Amino acid sequence: MTFILQKQGAKFPGFASWYAQWQDRMRADPVLTWLVRARNKVVKEGDLETCSKAHVAVVDSWFERATHELEVPPLTPTEEVAAVVAATKPQGLALPGCLLRVERRWIDENLPGRELLEALGHVFGELARLLIDAHERLLATEELSVCDWYAPIKAKGGRLPPCMVAQEWDRTVWVDLTDGARVTPARIAWRPSRQQLKAIPAHYAGAEQLKEQVAHAADLRGKVDGTFRLAKLVLQTDGYHDPIAIVGYPDRTRTIQRLGFVDRAAKALILRRLAAGVAKTGATSVILVNEAWFSPLARGQHQPRPGRQRKRREMLLVVGAQADGSLHVRAAFFHKDRSGAVTFDEEADIGAYALPMLEPFRQVWRCNWVPLPPTP
Repeated sequence: MTFILQKQGAKFPGFASWYAQWQDRMRADPVLTWLVRARNKVVKEGDLETCSKAHVAVVDSWFERATHELEVPPLTPTEEVAAVVAATKPQGLALPGCLLRVERRWIDENLPGRELLEALGHVFGELARLLIDAHERLLATEELSVCDWYAPIKAKGGRLPPCMVAQEWDRTVWVDLTDGARVTPARIAWRPSRQQLKAIPAHYAGAEQLKEQVAHAADLRGKVDGTFRLAKLVLQTDGYHDPIAIVGYPDRTRTIQRLGFVDRAAKALILRRLAAGVAKTGATSVILVNEAWFSPLARGQHQPRPGRQRKRREMLLVVGAQADGSLHVRAAFFHKDRSGAVTFDEEADIGAYALPMLEPFRQVWRCNWVPLPPTP
């Protein structure tokens, strides 16, 4: 690509001085210089000397525990590595809801500390930025607007295509330690038919007005408040509310995804996968809607999870978070009578505290949210 760019450079005034600055920048990048040497070695000598490492951890909460690193044969599938590690669990040991996380990393001895696919993604990104700069410096404005390559990528803020963003999620295998089975969260597309969309106004009285309020809300608080009122209407009308995620993007578009929370392990994986998608696509906001169990947690005491306690209560929970650090939570307790009819009780005072389920998104956006304190 750089050879072609230099060949075309004679057509543009000032190309030599502009490209010299980019050459200095590329020579100073250790990953780019590694790639040049690696390319020469592959072409003239043979394959790279690579090693394969597996990062293994037992996950029983939203917060990562200590990770152990194992060196494994490069050609051994990650699924086999996970199966062997999972089999080391002592017989009869009950680990309900615990997951085994096995992340695979391939590393060249001449680029220690950098995973190969992540390194190649970095190189692709630098070359894309070089081409973007070349377009903007060397082409006229009217030419930029009709360029099939430049216009789409600029409209997305210059972000890499999702397929070129290497993530640990894509090279990680998860195993449910309850039964030793590999776990893969299901993808559930939410695509209502035209008939279903037409039936909404009649089925949910006032839903259209609430949807308009959400659409025109000026900030995250307004969107969460409107979504909360809409969720209460759905729960009271149907007697249940499917867990969903509303993901927002810089161009103000949104997608709605159904989340298949069949158990605690599935919830942990689905939200981690959702956060990985946020990182790949450059999404800037997420609103989560679901029913949840609540129970008081005294400071310094270990208690069973809320869903297993007798003094538990059900709540409707709407959590909104943004990449800029904004956070807003609305929650209301409710109960059902024998017929399944829903009656709402008081609201839970959660305010702007970060629930543990937001930890995957905090890591993506690097936000300093205030954690939810224990309830005395």
